[in-house]
Amino acid sequence: PWIYTLSLHDALPILFILFRNVAAVQKAFLLDLMKRNVGSRYGQDYHFSEMCDVTDFQRRQPLTKYTHYEPYIDAIYKGDKNVMSPEQPYVLAMTSGTSGKSRHDVYSVGVITPNHSIHNDFASLLSSI
Repeated sequence: PWIYTLSLHDALPILFILFRNVAAVQKAFLLDLMKRNVGSRYGQDYHFSEMCDVTDFQRRQPLTKYTHYEPYIDAIYKGDKNVMSPEQPYVLAMTSGTSGKSRHDVYSVGVITPNHSIHNDFASLLSSI
């Protein structure tokens, strides 16, 4: 993300804004994620186009585990496009399996899978706070 290109001196004021507005940042991130992925197979399967706010998302999106995403991740590994996001993954990885079976993982700006941290450009989030 662009924030990594800033010096610590320049990044700190932005980070303080984000940390003071955690709920707003999370809400903006979720709504942006749904908007960007509305046309993906996952977005269509879970009717992202009909979700207008966090309450809609919470009501329609089930709590999930890896097995929920596994068919989508497998499709990405097989080369299918626009599965969980219109963006191409920048990393396809395999977990080490230290806590059980090894699993596939997908890293993309527009995808959040259960085994990795969220990656996103915070510029769009700052503009919506």
